[in-house]
Amino acid sequence: MEPTDSGDKSFCRLTDKHLEASCSARCSRLVLTACIALAIGGCTTVGPDFKHPETASMESWIERGENAIKAAPTDLRNWWKVFNDPTLDLLVEKALDQNLSLQITGLRIIEARAQLGIVRGALYPQTQTAGGSAAKQRISKNSPNYSQAAKSSFSVYQAGFDAAWEIDFWGRYRRGLEAADANMESSVAAYQQGMVSLTAEVASTYINIRTFEERIKLSEHY
Repeated sequence: MEPTDSGDKSFCRLTDKHLEASCSARCSRLVLTACIALAIGGCTTVGPDFKHPETASMESWIERGENAIKAAPTDLRNWWKVFNDPTLDLLVEKALDQNLSLQITGLRIIEARAQLGIVRGALYPQTQTAGGSAAKQRISKNSPNYSQAAKSSFSVYQAGFDAAWEIDFWGRYRRGLEAADANMESSVAAYQQGMVSLTAEVASTYINIRTFEERIKLSEHY
């Protein structure tokens, strides 16, 4: 039997419907698998949860009644500017820009943030594969079924997607995420501590030098 144009169109329609049904089934299985994995992965976490240690502290300063003490919030990021000394401001600025130890501490924040991203990525599929193909076939004129009245070519399309990951049943990845997040916060705190120590050292040294200079002037005067 020779192929007809209506038969060829029917075949193409069947091919498209089969492709749509196949993609829909794959997506449904993928969504169902992801939901089951998330449900199972959120069940158990091994080990105790972190709790901040309780520390005894006073609710207010002992000298809260003194007029020189203010309890209002104050921005202390540029605390050395209260001296109104341009030379001190310049020295602190140079120290913050050129201190190698502080720069290393800053780079550790970037490293900790990258490690946090890697650990967070372990909660998601570690392997993703997507593929597709398209083929167009044509009936040869030398074929015994060839007919000029019928459509001699048709197309076939295929698409697929696969994802695989390890279910975090015991909470290993979530504990790792908590540890990585704490490590990044620790790196930020270390950088802030380094800035405070550096600016305090520069200001203390500068004030000591100015104090000695004034003492020398006074001793020479008298």
